[in-house]
Amino acid sequence: QMAAEVLGVPVEDMITYSSDTDFTPFDKGAYASSTTYISGAAATKAAFAAAGRDGTLASTRYLHVAAHGHLSPGAPQWSSLVLAGERAAPGYVTAAEIATYAIGADLVVLAACETALGKDVAGEGVFGLPYALTVAGARATLLSLWPVSDDSAAAFMARFYARLARGRAPAVALAETKRE
Repeated sequence: QMAAEVLGVPVEDMITYSSDTDFTPFDKGAYASSTTYISGAAATKAAFAAAGRDGTLASTRYLHVAAHGHLSPGAPQWSSLVLAGERAAPGYVTAAEIATYAIGADLVVLAACETALGKDVAGEGVFGLPYALTVAGARATLLSLWPVSDDSAAAFMARFYARLARGRAPAVALAETKRE
């Protein structure tokens, strides 16, 4: 709800996944009951897949995933978002799987390490998570070329989303936040 309020959009247009239990920029207690927010052990691969099946990923305006990123440069289809595991099964959501989802978001933010990296294929772009999100239908993405610190990412995202709420285009909001 907090992100929806900052952006000035209905809560129904937001979906947030976070598997990082150490720190998150969202207030779990105050907002968990009033928004699509999945955190900690509940932020599983199965929950993400369910959001894909029930149309949530296709109908949300902004998709923010705060998780760990796994880069597989030799096999970019295995680059992944690492969500919480279930019953001894790891919570890796691979680029190959993401490409099969219908993601209708105007903006997908992956607050995870090295999510913009992959295998550069001439004439095609970067295979891995960036390509998978494009194939899935994401209209714009905010990804990282570097490792992401929880504290600095949370502060950065708060400033970035505040600029979006003031009507800045995502690229302008990003540029201004980076220069701050």
